[in-house]
Amino acid sequence: MQAHDAPVPLRITFDPDSDAAYVHLQSTIAAGAAVKTVSIDVEKVGMVNLDFDEEGRLLGVEVVGARALLPREVLALVDARAQGPDGGTAATPP
Repeated sequence: MQAHDAPVPLRITFDPDSDAAYVHLQSTIAAGAAVKTVSIDVEKVGMVNLDFDEEGRLLGVEVVGARALLPREVLALVDARAQGPDGGTAATPP
């Protein structure tokens, strides 16, 4: 595994109404950039969707049923931040 000094542009958004979180693995994801989504059904709990670009790189991860699937510390970090412009809350992990 290779270590990097530069921070990873990781950002997490959470929509409490739909109980869905999105882990952004790039600082910005253009509309239409995700050309393939692989869905993983987590029985009776939720779903995880992996979004890939045209070159097969992972852009982000959507977690539906976030309260059940994500560690409480992750949601606490997101909930502690101000609401984002899309109405959901957003956090950038340290």
